[in-house]
Amino acid sequence: MLLLSPAVNYWTTLLNFIIQKYFIDSHATCILWHRDFPFELKTPADSEFIQYVNIWPDNLSQSLQQDIYNFTAFVEIQRGYGMELDALVQKLTIAIRETHCESFVAFQEDIPVFTRSFYNASRISVWRSLRNKFLFVYRKDLLLDTDTSVYFDDFLFIDQPNILIVEAECGNCSMFALKTNKFVGPLAEHPEQLYILDRYNATNGTFEFGVDLYMDKIKDLQGREVTAGVFDYRPFSVVDF
Repeated sequence: MLLLSPAVNYWTTLLNFIIQKYFIDSHATCILWHRDFPFELKTPADSEFIQYVNIWPDNLSQSLQQDIYNFTAFVEIQRGYGMELDALVQKLTIAIRETHCESFVAFQEDIPVFTRSFYNASRISVWRSLRNKFLFVYRKDLLLDTDTSVYFDDFLFIDQPNILIVEAECGNCSMFALKTNKFVGPLAEHPEQLYILDRYNATNGTFEFGVDLYMDKIKDLQGREVTAGVFDYRPFSVVDF
């Protein structure tokens, strides 16, 4: 079993462990903070620096006016892509383009908002990463509906391999379910399907299985279709219909 030191704030212990272990090699990590999650970001024990970008989704319009980046000029760029003005898309785009954010953390009802905004931000940004990692966190007691599929029905859960979901029953619960998307296999077999990867018991600081929470799903796609865009550019590439 993999052990973690117990702490009073279970969210802080678990989420810091995930971020410090799996996001340490990212250029930057973008966190969409949520008031209902008592999560305190901590510096790694070895003092290795991790760059963070902080976004408060419930205060986007005010923060844009106080930001060091000129978002007024960015409005025209967003309109040029045929998009409606969206403050979160603007924030994410700059986070990706200027700080090279590769890892992202979102909570509760901000999860579907983020997944929709991420693709638009990726379209506008001139910098993209092949190492994107996503951490989505939610509590069941905050759900307006018992059906959690509303959080995870975006194409991102079909398209991205490095997804981890932390689920808990309540704010002070000590048991956490860690889920991921299947990703591999033909599209007809629903690669967006979620399954339990591990469980974390905060009372004794242990994982049930101790597996790699961001396993390499690209190594064996297990029959998943691959789409490639090519054009005839001889002699470098030849398309023979």
